[in-house]
Amino acid sequence: MKKSLIPIVLSAIMLFSIDAFAQRHNGSERNQQKKERVQNKNNQSGRHQDTPALSPSKKINDKRKPAGNSGSSNNNNYSRPGRQPQNQPDRHPAIPARPIRPVQPVRPVQPVRPVRPITPVRPLRPAYRPGRPVYQTWIRPVRPSAWRPTRVIPTIRPLFGLNFGMGLNVSINMLNNNGYSVYEYGDRTVYLNNVTELNMLWQEGILFYENGGLNRTQLYYSTPYYDSTRYDQVYSILTSQYGTPVSASLPGGGIQSTWFGNNGGYIQLDLSSRITNSGSTGFFTTLTYGD
Repeated sequence: MKKSLIPIVLSAIMLFSIDAFAQRHNGSERNQQKKERVQNKNNQSGRHQDTPALSPSKKINDKRKPAGNSGSSNNNNYSRPGRQPQNQPDRHPAIPARPIRPVQPVRPVQPVRPVRPITPVRPLRPAYRPGRPVYQTWIRPVRPSAWRPTRVIPTIRPLFGLNFGMGLNVSINMLNNNGYSVYEYGDRTVYLNNVTELNMLWQEGILFYENGGLNRTQLYYSTPYYDSTRYDQVYSILTSQYGTPVSASLPGGGIQSTWFGNNGGYIQLDLSSRITNSGSTGFFTTLTYGD
């Protein structure tokens, strides 16, 4: 029995040895084939034949690289955004910036030209007015040396919203713009027709110019007989504004009152008989503002 077991055991040992040798031989062949596949893959990607086999971690990193850059051995290629190296050449060179245009100097603002006053068109002379008083040489009233204003009085200004010293053309333009009716003027006088001043209607207004500037303004109101109604109305208004005037008597039963201002101006109101252009006599209430 023992003799029959010995061959069986030897046969089993021999079979086990042969099987182990075959497995070892097959494993070495598989390793060799694996090495050859790795080497062939490296040769296809541009590596040198003597490059050592890559580690598993290295293989994983190589798989993450783009296919076109798999043969590069440096660290200049990255697939993650924001990790582009500084020395990598740019495929699309940057377009050079346009040159900055020089700042143009600001042109100085042209000064606005002053508006030239419009030269008024000389109106036609009106028809002959026989009721107009004959012009008399004007004598400026003089303030008495002993006269003193009883209170502070306002500044005396000319009529019609003008100022003393204003030129003739400028005056006419302002009168037309303010609704006054200019029907005649000369080199030193301007005549207005039907003027409303102090809430009263006056038949005529006249502006007098001396040395190129407005010197005085006058209003006329005429009656064919002696009538002091207009005089009394104006006297009451002026007294309330300028105080007590300097009064005087005129020939022919006429009266006259004068107010003086602190700025050298004056106001004169008189009622008197005067000769008209027709040669007749009329009674005129005259209100004068002068400088």
